Amino acid sequence: MSQPATNSRLFRFGLFELDLIARELRKSGVRIKLQEQPFLILQMLVERPGAIVTREELKRRLWSGDTFVDFDLSLNSAVKKLRQALNDDSENPRFVETLYRRGYRFIGPIHGSANGETRRVSPPPASAPSVDSTSAPELAPATFTRRTRLALYSAAAVLLLAFLALGLRLILSRPPRVLGFTQITHDGLAKGEMFTDGERLYFVELEGDRFAVSQVSVAGGETSLVSTSFENAFVTGVTSDGSSLLVGTFHGTGKNSEFWSVPLPSGAPRRVGDFVADFATWSPDASQLFFSRGPDIFQADKDGSQPRKLATVGSRVDNLRLSPDGGKLRFDVIDTRNGSSAIWELEPKGSNLHPLLPAWSGEPRECCGKWTPDGRYFLFQSVRDGRTNVWALREKSSWCL
Repeated sequence: MSQPATNSRLFRFGLFELDLIARELRKSGVRIKLQEQPFLILQMLVERPGAIVTREELKRRLWSGDTFVDFDLSLNSAVKKLRQALNDDSENPRFVETLYRRGYRFIGPIHGSANGETRRVSPPPASAPSVDSTSAPELAPATFTRRTRLALYSAAAVLLLAFLALGLRLILSRPPRVLGFTQITHDGLAKGEMFTDGERLYFVELEGDRFAVSQVSVAGGETSLVSTSFENAFVTGVTSDGSSLLVGTFHGTGKNSEFWSVPLPSGAPRRVGDFVADFATWSPDASQLFFSRGPDIFQADKDGSQPRKLATVGSRVDNLRLSPDGGKLRFDVIDTRNGSSAIWELEPKGSNLHPLLPAWSGEPRECCGKWTPDGRYFLFQSVRDGRTNVWALREKSSWCL
């Protein structure tokens, strides 16, 4: 096992980098959101790879002596969030090993670099050959040859890049295909809207005569309820780090809902704003909240404060979704007279309101759209001839060849 330098501030393991100066965890160069406590746990572990970091040490580092919390529950929650960020499995760990009742140990190979810099040793320059006056006339032809070779290499590189770009464009233009499927749940209960943080799948499930939020591993297995005290609840969003769910609640046959932020894996729910709405969702980075009430669409801060109206559509709005790049807001417009629905689009600032697929079908029955995580495709449902199918709409590409 490689040991990092004593004064190392940059640790590499697998596809990850832990930068203690920038206070960042990166995967393949992309920053991963990680809260302060999971970050401190990872720092303590990588600074002592292979050694046991006891639960008592972690408690002293993470919480001061006058802090009153359930240490065991809070520590377990912080470690769970760390494992989610590292895509690690407690049963078959690659990085963080649990030692029952004792603590944790970092078991993955680590490569550290002193002061965050990788030292490289360049080979000594070759000794220059001696040149006498008789070889001087050969210098001009030699210089010309090198320039010619450089120009040819550059032209070949440009052609190669052009072919690669063309091939990549052809690959990206291929529509997505369903090549197979795997059954994830087996409890036989009716399920609805689904969200995932990459590790767990969250969805609404009909439990007897009430709606509840349940969860299951994306690999499949037994489902379990997300513990809440709500009479009826449905999920409308999850943060990318899996730390919180956005949950709507209603009583009886009530049409409007309150919305709550529910901490994971457990904790007291917090009310989001003081409004009731038909639907609400967070932006991909969970910095903003969008919600609808009747034909009106609103934008607010993450906690629901400072709401402002963006647009009025003319009929009830449902299923708000913001694109991964934050540039487009799409939603369903429901015609309450005949039950038809169409997908519309709006810029988050409230401009450029328009239907997404005008005249695509005589009586529109499209809904329930979501972007793929990379933003290349928008997937939605369409009912035609009594059958519901899933369609993919390719987003406009910025490639120019």
